[in-house]
Amino acid sequence: MTEAGLLPGGATDVRGPVLTGEARAVADRLVAKYPDPRSALLPLLYLVQSEVGWVPQQGLREVAEILGLTTAEVEAVATFYTMVKLYPCGKYVLSICTNPSCALVGGRQLLERARELLGAASEHGVSDDGLLTLEEEEGLAACDAALQQGTSDEQIAALLLGSDEYFARL
Repeated sequence: MTEAGLLPGGATDVRGPVLTGEARAVADRLVAKYPDPRSALLPLLYLVQSEVGWVPQQGLREVAEILGLTTAEVEAVATFYTMVKLYPCGKYVLSICTNPSCALVGGRQLLERARELLGAASEHGVSDDGLLTLEEEEGLAACDAALQQGTSDEQIAALLLGSDEYFARL
């Protein structure tokens, strides 16, 4: 397994390979599913993220190598999608939507209340204990059911504002 954490100086990378053994075999199977290997780019980024909790520079390089792309091409896709984390995150990620549909029903207030209760005030919204990343999201693809928030890979609809009990469970 890759050594977790940042390199000296705070560089956003890890030591050693990200995809080893079984994960590399999964990567090969993913690529084989597509007629054009490039189509596996996003699934491979998610695979890297599932291995270390985020996508470090080493992960970008490995995906580029697998697909025969440049690291810049892979990074261009990774930076476009906000669900691809290019920095270390907490064990749990809480995303709160503040797009217009959600903002109109209290998304911004919910985000501020979550910040107060969870104390996630670091550069990337990581709590002091490292368990939780709180982030403002510009859409969770469920505008018809605003107010939206998601925890890690789950979406939970219709949160009531001021639900301190919900945040206490996180």
